[in-house]
Amino acid sequence: MQKQATIVAAVVLGALGASAAHAGILIDSFNTDQTLQIDPGGVNPSSMMNGVATGAESIGGARAAMLMRTDGLQLLSTRVNITKGLLEFGAEPGVGGSVTVWYDGDSDTDLNPSGLGGADLTDGGIDDALSIAFRYDLAIDMTVRVYSGEGAVSELTFSFAGPAGFVGPFNTAILPYAAFVPVVGAGADFTNVGAISFFASTGEQFGADFQLDDIKTVPSPGAALALLALTGLKRRRR
Repeated sequence: MQKQATIVAAVVLGALGASAAHAGILIDSFNTDQTLQIDPGGVNPSSMMNGVATGAESIGGARAAMLMRTDGLQLLSTRVNITKGLLEFGAEPGVGGSVTVWYDGDSDTDLNPSGLGGADLTDGGIDDALSIAFRYDLAIDMTVRVYSGEGAVSELTFSFAGPAGFVGPFNTAILPYAAFVPVVGAGADFTNVGAISFFASTGEQFGADFQLDDIKTVPSPGAALALLALTGLKRRRR
């Protein structure tokens, strides 16, 4: 039931986007290239980390990532490739692994939970959700964590759902801030954010692949409807 609600919300919001004319805060367009690959051989678990400066292409001007191979045949590889506006995660058949991508204002590989310096993900009270565009072949989970310093963290986990495959339009997950659960202290303050991370693991779905397109802040469907109604009301009064 929860997956269905997420998909329906995404469709409603997509229909409102042009009318509401609100760009939101860009978390990442994935237009800055970055590659991580764990080659065949070695032991499990194996990991690789790096970071890149992104300028205006992501929040905080930088992105860091960690790739892990946790299970399966060491003769095969797992990889993350970010290029041409997409993040692509690939695990060969029989291989399990995970990727974590985070934004904390610099490209080093130590997550700083205060590094963004108090970013307002509500964009002045307009936005109350994250929008994540994705395609996939096997349904796996993604966990989003939002930090307002070391002692205030919230997270939300969702499952990839909707039409599977890498041909055709992307699915969109809409993640309301109100659905995030505190995991450290009282939880994150979305008007005062120090870091954001995204974690996806194949779990038992060895060989899973997925792509991510733009991640950004948006009004949730109810808020978008209200914004659209308010815009229409103002126009009629003129």
